[in-house]
Amino acid sequence: MGPLSFSGMPALYSEAGACEKISQICGSSAGVIDRWVVVTDDTLIKLGVTAPLVQSLETVSKVTLFSGVRPEPEIGSVDTLVDLIRETNSQGLIALGGGSVMDVAKLASVVMESGLRASDCVLGKVDLSRSSLFKVMIPTTAGTGSEVTSTGVYSNESGNKVWAWGVGMRPDWVIHDPKLTQGLPVGLTAATGLDALIHAMEAWSGNRSNFLVEMFASQAITLVTQWLPRVLQDPLDLTGRANMLLAASFAGVAIDNGGTGVAHGIGHSLGSLHKIHHGTAVTIGMAATLAWNIEMAPERYLPIARHLGIAVDSLPDWFDEFIRDCQVDCALDWKVDSNRFIHFLGAEENRPMMQNNAFALDLSHNLHLSHLVLNWIDKRCR
Repeated sequence: MGPLSFSGMPALYSEAGACEKISQICGSSAGVIDRWVVVTDDTLIKLGVTAPLVQSLETVSKVTLFSGVRPEPEIGSVDTLVDLIRETNSQGLIALGGGSVMDVAKLASVVMESGLRASDCVLGKVDLSRSSLFKVMIPTTAGTGSEVTSTGVYSNESGNKVWAWGVGMRPDWVIHDPKLTQGLPVGLTAATGLDALIHAMEAWSGNRSNFLVEMFASQAITLVTQWLPRVLQDPLDLTGRANMLLAASFAGVAIDNGGTGVAHGIGHSLGSLHKIHHGTAVTIGMAATLAWNIEMAPERYLPIARHLGIAVDSLPDWFDEFIRDCQVDCALDWKVDSNRFIHFLGAEENRPMMQNNAFALDLSHNLHLSHLVLNWIDKRCR
């Protein structure tokens, strides 16, 4: 066996109501941190989700709230957070929210060390291996896996999706509180759950996959297929919610080591064209290209099919049926501009995903990819 490199899970604590005892959970591992910034969004503050966490933390530390994060976060919000961390001389970050909130917090932690602007730190332009801030991630959705990864996705000044990666972005602690996800709308639960499933499938079938990636990806697939339909039927099922949080984190570990593929390249391209939920966008990308991927590289998908107990050529039909069972809404109220879509497919920020696909893709494949996606949307999403 050749060289093997793998980053596992950050420290994990899972319990219903964990946010209410955040000071005890973090206290033993964070050392003496007396100034925290809690990164969240306005909606979670208005819903009262942040209050128990802040009240617990304020018994031992000074807390500053930062709520300037929007869905599909703008890169400039990272710089605003960095300024606040410096003003308050904070030593720790707690990100309470979905993938956008966690991505902003993680990049801010390394931008602090670089002395640069956030826009200078994307697409692997600089070394992002250093961070002195203690980082705690508390996901309020179960899908992105951002709580365990060393990467994040942002919208740049032009509205294009760009990524940042660095070992310094990796969180120190992850806290799963399934009570936080009980109130998620059914549609958001389904879309984020599909995102976790697609993470696992792409990491397992990708060119960077190895047996450790397979271990985490296979467990994520098992958990999603077993528990996502259940929480869609019973959103208050705490056991189901806890297992979906685990699925998202396991799939996050898988992509942090094994990467993603064409479904994410398509998802990011659709997101650069128009506002669309990431889970919906990658679901379209996976459904539109899975049969072609299997035709070109069946050996990459055979282990996944065996894990599910089906034939490899049945995998696209299985995926389509799972989408229908979960009632994922892929309908678009806007028309995809094929020329702009092809342009974004070939953008620099999408190349690592395309090259890591089950069979490596280059610019010559983008016209065919566009046809696959547009045909699928016309048949299934209108």
